[in-house]
Amino acid sequence: MVFNWHDGARGRHGYLPTAGVRVLSAIVSEQTGHWSVSVQVQVEQEQAVPVNTGPVVGVDLGLTTLATGSDGTVFPNRRHVQRRLKTLKRQHRVVSRRHKGSQHRQQAVRTLGRLSRRVAHQRADTLHQLTTRLATTKAVIVIEELNVAGLLTHHHLAQAIADVGFAACRRQLRDQAAW
Repeated sequence: MVFNWHDGARGRHGYLPTAGVRVLSAIVSEQTGHWSVSVQVQVEQEQAVPVNTGPVVGVDLGLTTLATGSDGTVFPNRRHVQRRLKTLKRQHRVVSRRHKGSQHRQQAVRTLGRLSRRVAHQRADTLHQLTTRLATTKAVIVIEELNVAGLLTHHHLAQAIADVGFAACRRQLRDQAAW
């Protein structure tokens, strides 16, 4: 089990368990000026009893809607990359026009990094909300098997498919349902 904790300017986020745990590792990382510490600990847990007795649902992942349930629930695709594509392209051009090694290039790279990080976090948050909602409200979840690598070779749809994050959605849904 991995717990993420960092002490930022706004105070503590998450928690760092101290009693009855064994610290396995700690990783300090930096991403566009944001520092975080990931601490991996080993915690003894009781065997969880399945509490969820909700309905069975089939989930269809798509491009126009992020996911459509067989019970009629629709999760909209917010298209985070597509909405900011013009800004991302413009910022990439700004970086490429700056002289290598200059202060202005470093500043432009930081701006591009902040924008890319924001988009990545928004995509991850949308997927977490979807998978958490499905895992907590449904007893059995059936999801379609997709060849994502094969779909990404289609040059007209590759960007939209990558923006949705099919593989990340399947992985998170599998992990959260097991949890």
